Amino acid sequence: MQSNGNDSGADKRVRPPMANPAIGAGMTLAVTVGLSAFGGIWLDQQCGTKPWLMLLLVLSGIVGSMLHLIRVAAPDMWPFGDLKQAALKQDQKKAEAARAKAFKQNAVQKSDRDSSSTTP
Repeated sequence: MQSNGNDSGADKRVRPPMANPAIGAGMTLAVTVGLSAFGGIWLDQQCGTKPWLMLLLVLSGIVGSMLHLIRVAAPDMWPFGDLKQAALKQDQKKAEAARAKAFKQNAVQKSDRDSSSTTP
């Protein structure tokens, strides 16, 4: 049977886009705080510091999750510099590293070719 490219095929799966990225970040917040609480309770039982480690871990989980929520849902409100500029700098560093690696590989290949052509 010939395919004309217009059939929708059962093997093609299309994942719908997330309606709101804040939903995923909110779930991350809930899971992080919950796991922090359970980890803090366990550590408190092991160390005998009843509420303190749980409180410390829950507070750090809340702070980290709120920063993640802000970064995902409202990047313009990010309090630690410009996210777009930071992403650009990171991309530039990756591109520079890739160029340096390619240059080094080309130099090695060239030296291998030169050494093999001069061998009697």
